[in-house]
Amino acid sequence: MIGRSDHRGELDERGWTIVRDVVSSAAVERARRAAVPHLVAGDEDEETEISATDLLRIEELSDPLFDRRLVDEVVSLVGGPTVLYPNMVFRLNRYTDWHVDNGFLPQYHDSAGHLYDPSFVHLQCTLYLQDNDARLGGGLTAIAGSHRWARDGVDPTVDKLREHYGPEEVIDTRAGDLLAFDGRLLHRGTPRTEAGAERKYGLFWSVSRSDETQVSRFVRYLAGRAAHLRSLGLDDELLGYMVRRYEDVNRVRYPDSLLPSAIEVVESSSIELVGI
Repeated sequence: MIGRSDHRGELDERGWTIVRDVVSSAAVERARRAAVPHLVAGDEDEETEISATDLLRIEELSDPLFDRRLVDEVVSLVGGPTVLYPNMVFRLNRYTDWHVDNGFLPQYHDSAGHLYDPSFVHLQCTLYLQDNDARLGGGLTAIAGSHRWARDGVDPTVDKLREHYGPEEVIDTRAGDLLAFDGRLLHRGTPRTEAGAERKYGLFWSVSRSDETQVSRFVRYLAGRAAHLRSLGLDDELLGYMVRRYEDVNRVRYPDSLLPSAIEVVESSSIELVGI
């Protein structure tokens, strides 16, 4: 079994790490069943999601996020007092193309110095409810080392990062594993190239070191996201979908948005949920 210091070393070297079997198979199955009425409509291949305020009130989805072992592992990966951001989301059939998440690209910040700071620690966390497979999808594919663009002076565009860093790798997560990756990592949803795969469920959230500069920058990014999206000239359906998500993020409050079991874990750990 990989030790916690090895997980941190892997994060620094590769840009991601996997903590195995954090959530039990029984909890995974409960979450899958509970998500169905909220996600699956007429087209089972359609991408849908459960927003933060809703998933925090669904016990079978909230419990894995605030599982005590999972929270302890996340705090260990961050390396100290940890901030949990309100942009958590539960998704069905999320298959993205290559990208670095917008919150970690310089053009989305009025001052982006924190992204280039050697002490910067911000992790994107995922809990997939199925195994990842190179043919059937189910998780993430990434390019190891691509999170180092800030220290290496590489322009963080998809083409430049793919040119500069190593080959892509299908990350071998299994249902119930915690996958944590550096926010600056170039990644994509593992594409589904064959029919017959089970539905792809994933719980996504963000954490960082409890650093005033970094926290304020990311909170400001989240707070301004809906207004920014409205300025892009997106089609009405896509715009409505994306704006609703970020407007919902603005409504997450501690402790009012959490179930009692989640509040208990937060109060007894080194993690803090911030609002906007």
